[in-house]
Amino acid sequence: MFSTPFSLIILGYNDAASLVTLLPATNAILQEHFSDYEIIVVNDGSLDNTIELISDFKKNNSKIHLVSHYQNLGVGATFKSGLQASKNEIVAYMDGDGQYDPADLIKLFEALKDDVAIASGYRIKRADNFKRKMVSSIYNFLLNSIFKIKLNDINSGLKIYRRSVFEKIGVVKSNDGFFDAEILLKAKKINCKILEIPISHYKRRFGLAGGASVKSIQSIFKSLFVFYKNNL
Repeated sequence: MFSTPFSLIILGYNDAASLVTLLPATNAILQEHFSDYEIIVVNDGSLDNTIELISDFKKNNSKIHLVSHYQNLGVGATFKSGLQASKNEIVAYMDGDGQYDPADLIKLFEALKDDVAIASGYRIKRADNFKRKMVSSIYNFLLNSIFKIKLNDINSGLKIYRRSVFEKIGVVKSNDGFFDAEILLKAKKINCKILEIPISHYKRRFGLAGGASVKSIQSIFKSLFVFYKNNL
């Protein structure tokens, strides 16, 4: 069992149908491997019963915490709310859509050795539809071509960071899906070591992927070019 205190942020938007099984499974894994941990579920203005569901879980488990936005602010804003609420030096995040295996958190944590600052999940075999795969491929290609970041899966929804990374890079400005790239690009600029770890990826069983909407895609690519312009 690891003695290092561990914080996990779960990002949730209309993900109650997934969280009802994902949250107990995740808690069981962290309980098995960490003597001190917390799970912070951030509800980004969900229209389903996410608040009631997490509130019920909280009654029987002091490790689980709920942060709630009363309107949808975006996945980046959701991550930042979770980061602010977390207390430990090691901070992970996972999407709440059930497409990631919480057991992979242990693989990522074990990769945080020596000078590794960020362990980022790499979906070797993505279980998304053609549209999401294509958009993600173009996005990753552009980021690697423009910024030479040399990563395969920049927008993976499973990552672990040392809190010191955020102290060094300063404010994360992106409220949309570009937040992942912003953190990695700023971390790379100050020579933080980033390691990609192969992880599992599953088909989404419930709900719709918000990141696949035209509005979300436009927002992310707009943020990419604004970041590029501001960092020439």
